[in-house]
Amino acid sequence: MDSPSINARVDELRRTGFLGSPREERFDRITRLAQGLFGVDFAVINFVSEDSIVAKSAAPEGAGLVTPFGIAFCDVTVDEKDIVVVPDTHADPRFADRAAVAEMGFGFYAGVALSTPSQVPIGTLCLVAKSPREFGAEDQELLVSLSKWAERELEHTPAP
Repeated sequence: MDSPSINARVDELRRTGFLGSPREERFDRITRLAQGLFGVDFAVINFVSEDSIVAKSAAPEGAGLVTPFGIAFCDVTVDEKDIVVVPDTHADPRFADRAAVAEMGFGFYAGVALSTPSQVPIGTLCLVAKSPREFGAEDQELLVSLSKWAERELEHTPAP
C-alpha cells in the first residue's frame, strides 16, 4: 500500500502539472551551473512520481528522460529531510545493486529533495559522477543553496 507521502507527492504533481512538463531554461541554468561548480558528469532536476523519475532538466542535456524506480537514486532522496550524500555508491547497500551503479558505473551521488510551497516533496536536485569522491560541508551547503533556488522557481510556476 502507498504511503501518505507518495500519495501527497503524486497528488501535488498532478495538481501543479509539473510532471511531463517541457524543459525550461530557468531550470536548465541551475543544472548547468551545478554541473560546472561540482565538476560532475550529470546534474539533474527530477520529479518523482509513484513509480518513476522524470528529468525536468539535466546537464548535459537529457530532460524528459523517464527512469523506473530501482535504477537511479532519487526515489530514496525525495523522502529525505536532509541532503543525501553517497561518496561511493558501490559501498552503499541502498545503491550498490542498482543499475546506475552495477551497469552504468556511477560511483558518486548527492541529492536534495525539492518541495512545493505547500511543503510536499515532489522531486530532487542531484549530482552524479562516474568516480567516487568526497563531498565536504561547503559542497553540501552550496548544493542545498542551489536546491532552494530550484524551489523558488517551482513557486513561480503557474498552475495549469
